[in-house]
Amino acid sequence: MVARSVTGAVALLAVLGVAALPGACAVEEFIPSEGTLSAPIVLQIGVAHVGRVSGLPGTDSSFYLFSANATRRFTISLTGNSQDLGWFLYTDPGFFAPIDLCNQHRYNPPAESCTTLPILTAGVTYYLEVHDFSFTGDVYSLLVN
Repeated sequence: MVARSVTGAVALLAVLGVAALPGACAVEEFIPSEGTLSAPIVLQIGVAHVGRVSGLPGTDSSFYLFSANATRRFTISLTGNSQDLGWFLYTDPGFFAPIDLCNQHRYNPPAESCTTLPILTAGVTYYLEVHDFSFTGDVYSLLVN
């Protein structure tokens, strides 16, 4: 049986090529996160992006940016995930002090969709962090619309 929930130590062993410890469950393929604080992935409004996030502590967030194409509220959706994911929205390129967040469906994946509380301004770049609250890693579809 393949375990989705693994400790950080066992996941690290998987990265190093150790399939399992004696008496432990087999380890599923390691899922790396996308983007970095200094080089987030650019998203296009209305175009779904297949994303991924690691479950290892310290690497359990993926980083994105997008530019608002109109002054309005936007819906940011994560779908197809099997774990507890959520997002944080920032105006700061250092991903400091979120202006909005979404984690409505704790313990009830596979979807996380929220409309931004603040009205976003056309032409302004926004920074989006997708975080894995379950610490197991996941793949998802991310859509800003």
